[in-house]
Amino acid sequence: MNAPSPRSAVRWSMAWSALFVFVTIGYFKQWHPGWNVNSQLDMPYAIVERGTLRIDAYHGFEKMLELGTSDKAFVGGHFYTDKSPVTPLLGVPAFALYRGWTALAGATFTYRDARYWTTWLTIGALAALLAAMLTLTLAQMGAGPAAAGLASALWITATPLLGYSILFFNYTPACVMALGGFMLARREWSAALPARRNMFFAGVLVGLAVWTLNTLAIVALLLTIILMVAPVESGGWIAMRWRRLWPWALGGVLGAIGHFIYMRAVFGVWLGSPYDFEFESKFRVAMSQGLMGAGLPRAIVAWAITFSPFLGLFFWWPLTLAAMLGCAWMLVRGRRGERFDSFAALGLLGILILYNSGYYMWWGGRAYAPRHLIPALALLGIGMAPFLRDRRMKYVVLAIGAIGTLVNLAPVAIDPQPWNMLTEEQLLKPETVQHWPAVNWELQKLVWTASPKNPYGVVSPNWGTDMGLMGHNSLIPLFAIWFMLLALFWTGVRLRLFSPPDTPS
Repeated sequence: MNAPSPRSAVRWSMAWSALFVFVTIGYFKQWHPGWNVNSQLDMPYAIVERGTLRIDAYHGFEKMLELGTSDKAFVGGHFYTDKSPVTPLLGVPAFALYRGWTALAGATFTYRDARYWTTWLTIGALAALLAAMLTLTLAQMGAGPAAAGLASALWITATPLLGYSILFFNYTPACVMALGGFMLARREWSAALPARRNMFFAGVLVGLAVWTLNTLAIVALLLTIILMVAPVESGGWIAMRWRRLWPWALGGVLGAIGHFIYMRAVFGVWLGSPYDFEFESKFRVAMSQGLMGAGLPRAIVAWAITFSPFLGLFFWWPLTLAAMLGCAWMLVRGRRGERFDSFAALGLLGILILYNSGYYMWWGGRAYAPRHLIPALALLGIGMAPFLRDRRMKYVVLAIGAIGTLVNLAPVAIDPQPWNMLTEEQLLKPETVQHWPAVNWELQKLVWTASPKNPYGVVSPNWGTDMGLMGHNSLIPLFAIWFMLLALFWTGVRLRLFSPPDTPS
């Protein structure tokens, strides 16, 4: 039997990683939505059920658990979400589908089920797409298709992307758009004749990413710098850079222009943010100070969100540390294109750490991870590439990802928005962080250990609890699903669906 082409192997691996992530996210049914989730979901509810952007019928205290929120803007006597409308608009088709199905089938409609299906079919599908896109990028960087697919699936399940993909947050959609723009732009950094179409759509995607999550303006800035300084193979210096930059800039404007139109239509101003009209005066005042609520960076906060047991990204999700080290290696020893890749990934991470360490609510509210660093995960995953190209090191990285996935399960199974056992007054004094409880460690104990008061572990509903299983036993079907998916993966390897890695781009 003839071996398939490298492209077919990569496509198969992309499909497998997407399936793995999509099924894993769908397994969990969170019953603690929180203000951020409700604020964003109230908008598609209002659009489908009432034909309006106003969330007047949904935000109130009497509906607090399923619909209520204090994350809301107030203008002209009406309430609106204080978030970007991009993610809520993406959720409209899924909610309309669920609403229509219950009406046609005569099934019982509940907002709890609506939240689950809207989240899974929107955020879960985008997380699956993110895994597939990362698989393709890693394969283009020289990783074997099999290793790229496994690593990309683990990048979602072993990092905070998993916890915030089972919730209706805007991080995953923004990461998809940012990575998509990056993938198109990096193809042109060393191109002898830059493709204007690629640059245009790269700009559109990055512009949409910025509209979805404002902190991703950092990506737009970093990629613009790279496009300005990257050498050209032919043609004049100014002419070739102009050929790159004008479609990039035009696409970026078109991608982000919706923000200004939305602000004018809803709030009556062209410039600004929905936070300028925040209903809670305390939050509105805090966000108006400094740079969107951020002042000078603080070293102790930078420690708390990176290496501290309290909430450290690199401490609890070590695959992110491995990826950072891989990016650092490529920045120093990699090929020219890889140095640009790493500059973008590390630059985004570094600036977000600086911003988050100066942000007044640096801990991110109720969060099991430093969620303001999650946008960095859009690009940081490329740092796995040099390890995946090595015959031995790829197994080390995959093992780190597998262990990280198991550690990540406990907080995701309970609630990615847990109470961190501290008051806001304590959190505003991070100099005492070394004495604070490790949130994730407490969640691990709740799930995996048994005691007279906690015989089964405490988890939110999932497919396992639907089968009558309790606590950590409810995760057994997930392990069975993973086993079957890995068996499918291994079958693909045995049938030689995978071929040698593509030539690095």
